[in-house]
Amino acid sequence: MALLGGAVVLLPALIAGCGGSEPEVPYPAVVRGHQEVVLEPGADGGTEAVPLFLDPGVELGLCLQVPATVDTTAWRGSFALDGRTLGPAVPPSARVATTVCFEVELPRSAAGTGALELCGWLEDGSSGEVRSLPCQALRLEDRPQRQGIQERLNELLGTAGARPVAELTADLDRLTAVAEEALLPELAVRIELIAVHFLSLAGERTEASERLDTLPRWLHHPALSRRAAQVAYLRGQIALLDGRRREAWQAFEEADALYLRVADPTRFTVAMQRAALLSDAGAGHEAVEHLRGRLDECRVVPCDPALLAAGRLQVARLVLNDPFRTRDDLEAARQGLVEYRSGLPQGTGVAALLVEAALQLELGEDPAPTLTEARRLGASQAGPAAEASQPWIRWLEGQAALARGDSDRALEECRRMLDESSAPAAAWAWSCIADAYRRQERFAAADLAYAKTLALHEGTAGESLGLSVVSGLGRQAEDVLRAAQVAVDLGAAERAWRLLDHLDRRSAHEGERRRCRQSVLAAASGATGESLRWAAEWRRIDGEIEELLGQLTRLELPASLAREAESAPLQRALQERLLTLWRTWPGCDQPRWPAGGGADYRAFAVDDEVILLRRIALGKVVADQRTPLAREELTRLTEEVTVALRRRDLDDQAWRRLLAPAAAALLPRNLADLEPVTTFALHGRLQLLPLAALPLPEGAWLGERTVVALQPAGAGAGSPAAASAARPGLFVVDPLGDLPHARRSAEAYGARFPGATILERGAASRRALEQHLGEAGWLHLDTHARYEPAFPELSSLALADGPLRFVELAALPAPGRFANLSGCRTAAWHPTADSGRYGLGGLMARLGTPWTVATRAPLPDRSAEVYNRAFYAAVAAGIEAPKAHGQALAELRKKYPAAAWGALLLLHAPEFPSGLDQSPASPEPASEPAPRKIPGMDS
Repeated sequence: MALLGGAVVLLPALIAGCGGSEPEVPYPAVVRGHQEVVLEPGADGGTEAVPLFLDPGVELGLCLQVPATVDTTAWRGSFALDGRTLGPAVPPSARVATTVCFEVELPRSAAGTGALELCGWLEDGSSGEVRSLPCQALRLEDRPQRQGIQERLNELLGTAGARPVAELTADLDRLTAVAEEALLPELAVRIELIAVHFLSLAGERTEASERLDTLPRWLHHPALSRRAAQVAYLRGQIALLDGRRREAWQAFEEADALYLRVADPTRFTVAMQRAALLSDAGAGHEAVEHLRGRLDECRVVPCDPALLAAGRLQVARLVLNDPFRTRDDLEAARQGLVEYRSGLPQGTGVAALLVEAALQLELGEDPAPTLTEARRLGASQAGPAAEASQPWIRWLEGQAALARGDSDRALEECRRMLDESSAPAAAWAWSCIADAYRRQERFAAADLAYAKTLALHEGTAGESLGLSVVSGLGRQAEDVLRAAQVAVDLGAAERAWRLLDHLDRRSAHEGERRRCRQSVLAAASGATGESLRWAAEWRRIDGEIEELLGQLTRLELPASLAREAESAPLQRALQERLLTLWRTWPGCDQPRWPAGGGADYRAFAVDDEVILLRRIALGKVVADQRTPLAREELTRLTEEVTVALRRRDLDDQAWRRLLAPAAAALLPRNLADLEPVTTFALHGRLQLLPLAALPLPEGAWLGERTVVALQPAGAGAGSPAAASAARPGLFVVDPLGDLPHARRSAEAYGARFPGATILERGAASRRALEQHLGEAGWLHLDTHARYEPAFPELSSLALADGPLRFVELAALPAPGRFANLSGCRTAAWHPTADSGRYGLGGLMARLGTPWTVATRAPLPDRSAEVYNRAFYAAVAAGIEAPKAHGQALAELRKKYPAAAWGALLLLHAPEFPSGLDQSPASPEPASEPAPRKIPGMDS
């Protein structure tokens, strides 16, 4: 069949001339660009969907699912229809995550030809290898009724807002039948999905779900990936409207994978939904990074301008909820609104104005003119979007009133917001009301309002998504901290402590994850039904995590500049997937662990002050210090401290000046009462302050008065340390052969601990560590560590045969006596609302190791040698880890300024007493007011 005329090149002949037949590409391939499908009987008795092109001259695409580790930078693809090539070899038109697509123009000379076979060849310019692509059946036929059906559909959509949904869906159903009769099955499904969309918006979600359940099974065919993604997306939207957030998250995951199969830019809509869910769950910064990554993909596969504009609006919204945003981030978000407002779809103008007003409020500007414009525009529009904007206009006016000090106006606006709000917005309304009451010193009323706020927030926590998410510093956390402040105002410090402990309970807990996995797998032994299903899901997760880790390791190997540029988005995609798997605990309820024990002090910061709580005895808590300190000042202080710890060159006099505000806020009132070891739980940005290096009034450091330990969130010793005292130590030293001071220390380790296992250089492998760790009483690591700020769960330790990542370390036995992670940034993690994660060191504490030494900053080899020689001299003399740590810090103080040793931390996992209440914390409000003035606040 001559499709292209006489001037053709037969690529198979060329290949044969080069030395024989070529192997087939082992990657699944999907056709894209077709407007319809033809349904034919399949070989297995089912229905086969054959891609149908209605017009020649359109772009015909073939998308391959390629492992992330395959270098595609030199790939070229060639195609042939019925044996005749379609032009020269072309580079990929897109690579999005693990999907690589090629596109060619369907020749106009092919018009009216009916059944076709598309074959192709893949050439790798790097290796010279040529492989054949799997051949695909296509059809090119006319469907003359399609244009008329599409025109009628456009008419119906143009009147949709003014008609009852039952009338609209009846017309859509009639049009669906017409499309089916015209042999346009995919168009018929599209019309049905439009009906589902309008039914769900009108509250008829049961009928919408039933329609989705009755869609034909042939929608699962790869050629219909885009349409199947739309079905999954609609399921997610309906679940979200019903408050079924876990099902929504899972449906959006399915939609994401289906859109990715054909590199469809509509995938961006899924990213907006997933980012919003993450932000609601307290992972605000992660939500922003997730959506920005998808925006980057729109440069590779151009997104619809209206969709892109909506994405920019969503980014601006998320930036407002990002606890780590900077002024530059706020300005950039505002500039994005200005640039993309012209592309915003109809009905989103009010939303853009509201985001702009919120940005103005955060930047210290007057949002009143913008809010006035939002009200005017909202009044001129009708429909759900305009109605949904009204509560948020009130909320912003309430926040503006609070910024002006007008709490009465704030109360008025936010109370009225309650009458207009759904549950998520109601939480923000009650928060606004509580803040206004607090500023009026009506603490009992504020307490009750915060109780309502926190109860409403529970519905959007990470566990509602079926994920175990670390508590970020977003709106929910702020409300918990302010509620704790009000509890202190009322003299209920014990309840403030419980509120803070409740944040710890909501965070991911690696020890609980491991116990969950073990219990599910154990329960499946000899069982049937659901137990086997959960166990199979765990094994699938384990296998996929292992495969993803292997791919990430291979992607990190040195490569060409082109390959490194290609690998960056691939790494991000793999990391996001791995993190989702890590947070999924099939077959387990929300984890619980003991409440309130361990720490001697808890400290947290709110807008205007830092509060230090002291636990005198089990269950008895008092407010030890309340120190005025504005949030902006605390942020500036922690940023400067972080830089100073990284540079290590600040002299002690300058360090004392820098840390003076932190010392005023965090030093206990009665230093003489401190025990030899004092444990602190720090919330939020306070985690970035080095407590042991806080200057004392008389000129010493807090670390000289007491050994300072930090209690990470969820930390708890699995067994008494005494049980591990007789076990030998395990030393892992200089796996990469570039730490001369560590090698010198290895000789001292061997001399002091003749029974210990010492793995050096090439012997310090992952396999050897796994083999010996189970028998070790303690673990010492002299190696490089790598901190991944965007994905902290993928931070790693360098071993001789590759990195040991956080998620892999979590599966290994925890030393029962102590761990000394002597590597750079082994305690690094961004601040969290709970008591802190503290990186690889915090992981050891949550797995049950009682004492862990780690560092939040770079650790020079020479400093590590000084510390470790002193530490192990003390351990060899029978001194336990806390006191040994204190003595080792004393040696460092003799040689280095506080900025050089302040980053070294001692992390503690307490042994919780038996019988301690393990039920969820109950943040009940106080019933009796005990008002008093907040120090540092104006009347």
